[in-house]
Amino acid sequence: MSMLVIGAAAGVVGLLFIGYLATRPMRGCVCGRCRKSLTPELRCRLSAEHPNAWLEFRTGPMQGQKVLLTERQTRLGSVGSNTIVLSDPAVSQEHVCIERKAGSFYLRDLQSTNGVYVNAVRRRKVVLAADDTLTIGNSEMILRFA
Repeated sequence: MSMLVIGAAAGVVGLLFIGYLATRPMRGCVCGRCRKSLTPELRCRLSAEHPNAWLEFRTGPMQGQKVLLTERQTRLGSVGSNTIVLSDPAVSQEHVCIERKAGSFYLRDLQSTNGVYVNAVRRRKVVLAADDTLTIGNSEMILRFA
């Protein structure tokens, strides 16, 4: 009899945990709406709706330009071997990498001297969301999705 009670209690706890997972806020959704308590299924559908992303430059040497993020990895720096070259003395040779994985975008600082700021906070690694503002050297850009 006691095994039956223990089994029933474990089943109830399991169902409660599954319910919690289905309703908790998701982080890192490319649509940026993940902070509004979307379920995992809705997150996946929204990620599939946003296959195209670009950086919209607001200040710096590329002001007014838009650069599509079509590669799995986009590297920003001050030398020609990067995907996006920023001619700015405050930008390291290899400054930052933006990587697309499973429908999300991950930013990683490549040990730059002046760092990278996401929404005015210095970050080394972060999952990006729509309309995040990135600051690299004297360049400010916004991550946008189609």
